[in-house]
Amino acid sequence: MHRKRLQAFVAAAILFLAMPEAAIGESSLIIFDTADAAVDFGVKRSQLYKLQRQSMLETMAAAKKAYHNFLPVLGISFSESDTVNMLSADSRTKMLQFSVTHSLYDGGRKKQAYEAGKIYALYAYQEYENQLCSYKSEIANLYRAIVMQQEMLLIKNKLFSIAAAQLAIMEKEVELGFALETDYLEYKISFIQIEEEKEQLERDTKNLKLKLAYMLELPESQELLVSGQSGLEKARLIYEPKLEQIWKLAKAASTELKKREYDFVSMQKSAELDRRWYLPNISLVGTLAFSGNAYPLTEPKYSLKLTFDFDKPAGFPFSMDSSSSFDGKRINSISNSMNASIKPPLGIASQKRQASLQAIQGLMQISAYERELKSKVRDLVIAHDNTVRMIESSRKTIELMEKRLEFTELQLAAGEIKQIDYLKNLEELAKMKVALFELEAKEDNLEQSLEILAFLPFGELKNVCSM
Repeated sequence: MHRKRLQAFVAAAILFLAMPEAAIGESSLIIFDTADAAVDFGVKRSQLYKLQRQSMLETMAAAKKAYHNFLPVLGISFSESDTVNMLSADSRTKMLQFSVTHSLYDGGRKKQAYEAGKIYALYAYQEYENQLCSYKSEIANLYRAIVMQQEMLLIKNKLFSIAAAQLAIMEKEVELGFALETDYLEYKISFIQIEEEKEQLERDTKNLKLKLAYMLELPESQELLVSGQSGLEKARLIYEPKLEQIWKLAKAASTELKKREYDFVSMQKSAELDRRWYLPNISLVGTLAFSGNAYPLTEPKYSLKLTFDFDKPAGFPFSMDSSSSFDGKRINSISNSMNASIKPPLGIASQKRQASLQAIQGLMQISAYERELKSKVRDLVIAHDNTVRMIESSRKTIELMEKRLEFTELQLAAGEIKQIDYLKNLEELAKMKVALFELEAKEDNLEQSLEILAFLPFGELKNVCSM
């Protein structure tokens, strides 16, 4: 009985420990007060990226330990033959043989393959890190989008409250005959539009929270509270003077460019090895054989064979070997052999031309990718700088519109303008503030895109370009 309880307790403990982080308390409110908090939560919770990281690390470890091609190959064989002869004694032979084959020289092919395996494993891990950065960026962008929507909603709610209060005043004025009904109807049409825009913002904000929950692998029923402020004052740099510096960082960080360059170098090395047809593959084979007519087998024989394999000459591959056999006392046989096969070297000239064209094409592809990457960096920098300039212009415009609104309020109180004119000024100011939020979010996204290309931590690009 006690044993069953202990087993149940252990099973429950294992299940508890195996649960994803933050799975406990999912029904309660989850609060994110910064983009970094949302990103950290998502990274810690994501089982997919955890498994991918473990897989990449295992691949790198396996690539480092993939030196089995350099080790001797062990072999074992057994044969048994019984022969019945009509005019002589029957023959019964049994043989057990052990062999060790070791490659002494292969022109560097195994070493090249070993190094390539390690490098490609490293590139695969770097690609995983790039994907993880993109995942973090998506979460941060969603967080900022929600904050921006909430700020926009505050502006719309304030505008809606003011418009509702003014609408109530106009209703009384119409009843008392102090205002025209046409002015009231025009005002109410604008009020209905403001109300619809406010409700649309509420729906959009809810939808963005659902997207964030999905990105964080949370159930749709999970309640999220996203706090924080958008539109905070911060240093915004113009990156165009630092374009060459950012391009060099992006070039140095580009895994795809590294892979293409390494592929080209590997192709050149392989072509160089193929041109060295006069260098053979050399291997040594040692054999220990036991033979006899009956068990136990007590007749050991030893042999050593050195093989020279010339497999590169076009149309005429051949191999040579020299072997010696000996027992425990002396050498009892020496043999040399040569094998060759003749294959008509058809298409050799065409293959060489094709290899040369592939080399040129490889260089052109590397150059084309560099230009494409530089163009992408330049486009992001220009878009970022234009956005920064628009932010500064929008801030100045909002300051002027707020001053204008103060005069409009005085004109409204003095009866010099209509309620609808005041409402239009309020709407223009609200739209300008909303546009500013959108520009600031766009600037953040563009900066993060540059940081991903340059493989920099988020927020580090300013520090790098300030040096």
